[in-house]
Amino acid sequence: MRTLEHELADRWPLAASQRELRRIAERLVRLAKDRSRSAEEVARATEDVEERIRELVGAIDAEREVLDVDNGVLNQQERALWTQIRAIRECAAIAARIDEALDDRIEAISVTAPAAATRLRNEVLYATRQRRRDLLLQLSVSTQGYAALRRIEQSNLELIWLMRATTTTTVTAMRTAMLAAHAASRRPSPAASDASQLLEAWRDVIATLDDVERRRKGTLDAVHGSTQS
Repeated sequence: MRTLEHELADRWPLAASQRELRRIAERLVRLAKDRSRSAEEVARATEDVEERIRELVGAIDAEREVLDVDNGVLNQQERALWTQIRAIRECAAIAARIDEALDDRIEAISVTAPAAATRLRNEVLYATRQRRRDLLLQLSVSTQGYAALRRIEQSNLELIWLMRATTTTTVTAMRTAMLAAHAASRRPSPAASDASQLLEAWRDVIATLDDVERRRKGTLDAVHGSTQS
């Protein structure tokens, strides 16, 4: 969880890549909205930052792969913890049956041997119930830990999916820009439809990045809570 917290932190490359990609997309949206500029000019501006966009997409993909690996580790921890939870449940059930059997036996003994019954109740039954409480406490802690891991893993999966959507959407927007540039180069007049396509494409990129940022912060908050617990 601490590793995941480090990967998702605001200072980590994932957040920095997203912020820079968003700044580029916002700049291209402003260009696409500028009525005085043709689609060719907007597409040419996209071409100017194409290499940097590809670098950022590659960086986000690399961070997604890191999260994929972390999720694999979380999944292994979940399976190990679930095995432990099942074992503790069985032990707690056995302790409950021993508790009941001892209580019944001590009640029976108390009729003929009250001193022995008192000794058994103070020593044997007390120790059994103490152990049962310990098992139930351990079961509660393990169950809470399992729930925390599951919550982080699910949030992480959503984040991974959104990161993949970000790179896909960004690449699609770049392709749209290249097509618009090709179309605009063959027409002497500004192509409003091409500019509109560019505007929508880069708005989609910004919207997707906003979703990724929201999920990143939500997952980071979950990790903070689980680490403190």
